[in-house]
Amino acid sequence: MIKLTEQEIKVMDHFHIVPNNFNGDGTLPTPQEILAWALENPDGMTIRTTEDAERLLKSLGEKLWDKFESDSISIENTATWVLSHYFTLEQLRKMKPEEAESFLKDWKYHFGFRKCDGWGGYYIGDAIDALEGRLVLSEDEKDKKEYWYVYAND
Repeated sequence: MIKLTEQEIKVMDHFHIVPNNFNGDGTLPTPQEILAWALENPDGMTIRTTEDAERLLKSLGEKLWDKFESDSISIENTATWVLSHYFTLEQLRKMKPEEAESFLKDWKYHFGFRKCDGWGGYYIGDAIDALEGRLVLSEDEKDKKEYWYVYAND
């Protein structure tokens, strides 16, 4: 998955945006709603116009939906980022594999986690490893644009 900016993550988290929102049936906030929220919560936000908000939504659509569609090779890395972003270590330790699979399917079903049945335990384990520092984001130049995890001692 293509890396998101801090600003994109803040907007996603606040408005509960997931890739499935871009499937044509989903609901997205309007640029005006994003602008209003950004102006009320300026910490780290550079959105100052409706056009800025439109650009941010377009960028999210490209990263989460348009370009993600051809990015199935990094699905495990995406699962690591998603689970370690949305859940705490304690929550992950209590999570059942089926719960992780359900969450991931709700997050990105089409050409995402549609066929992840049986992989939930693996995804949870990687997310725990990321939160505990055993897996870290690669610093290799070829991996700078994506969430690509490697073992910390590599």
